Amino acid sequence: MSREPSAPGEQDLAAVEARLDEGDPEGAVRLLRGLAGGDLGAAPMPIPALAAEALLLGDDPAGAERIVLAGLSRAPGDPDLLVWKAAAEYRLWKFREAAESARLALAADADVAYAHQVRGLACDHLGRRDEATAHLARASRLDPDAFPPEPKIPREAFDRVVRETVEDVRRDQSLAKVLEEVAVVVEDLPSEAVHRAGADDPDLLGFFAGRSLADRAADSGGWGPGPGAPHPGTLYLFRKNLMRACRDRAELAEEIRVTVLHELAHLLGFDEEEMEGLGLE
Repeated sequence: MSREPSAPGEQDLAAVEARLDEGDPEGAVRLLRGLAGGDLGAAPMPIPALAAEALLLGDDPAGAERIVLAGLSRAPGDPDLLVWKAAAEYRLWKFREAAESARLALAADADVAYAHQVRGLACDHLGRRDEATAHLARASRLDPDAFPPEPKIPREAFDRVVRETVEDVRRDQSLAKVLEEVAVVVEDLPSEAVHRAGADDPDLLGFFAGRSLADRAADSGGWGPGPGAPHPGTLYLFRKNLMRACRDRAELAEEIRVTVLHELAHLLGFDEEEMEGLGLE
C-alpha cells in the first residue's frame, strides 16, 4: 500500500531552490518528483507550487497549470497555488482567467508582488489600462528589484530609438540587404493574430512572422525574392514588453538592437541554439 509523501524538510527545499536559482528547472523538477513520489500535484505544499515555478521557468506553462489545478483540488483557495495558476494562465494567453486567479490570490494576501505583476500584465492585454497601471505600480513598490518601474520614455522617443537602432544595424551591408526584405512594425503588445502566427509568449520582445530566406531560396533557386515575389515577412517589436525589460534609454537601445538582430537571424534561418551561440538570446 502506497503512503502519501511527507512534507519536505528544509534541506530538501533548499536543494530545490538552489536548482531554480541556478537556472536548472529540469533538475528542480527531478528533485521534486523524488520528494513527491512521482505525483507532483498530489504532494503536500510547497511541492506543487515549486513544481509549477520550475515548469514555468522551463517553458512548460501547460504542465504548470495541470499541477496547480491538481493541487487546488486538494487545497482550494491556497494563495501560493493561485499565484502560479495565474502565471500559467497568463503564459497560455488565458488573460481573463489569469486576472481572476491573481485577484483571488490578492484577496488572500494583498502584498504579493508577483500576483500584482501578473494581474497587471493580464489586464493590459485585456485593454483594462487603469487596472494594469495600478497593479504594475504596486508590484514595483513591493519588489522594485524584481519589478523595476519602466523608464518614462514617450512613444515618439521610443520610435526614434527604433529608427536609430535599425539604421545602425543597416550599416552592416549584409544586414542592410536582409532589412530590405522585411517591414519593421512596432506594436504595444503581441496581438492574438501574432499569437496565431506562432508567438508563444505574451512577454515576447520581438517576433518575426514569415518564411526564412533559406526556405524561399529553396523554392526560387536563389537568395533574393525575385520580381513580383511576396513580401517575406514582418519583424515586430513590442514596445511595452521592451520598456518593461529595461531600466533606461541606453538599456532600451541595446535591447532593441539585440531583438532586431535576433529576429533577422530567424529570417536568415538560424535556430534558437545557433542564436544563443551568437549572443542573441
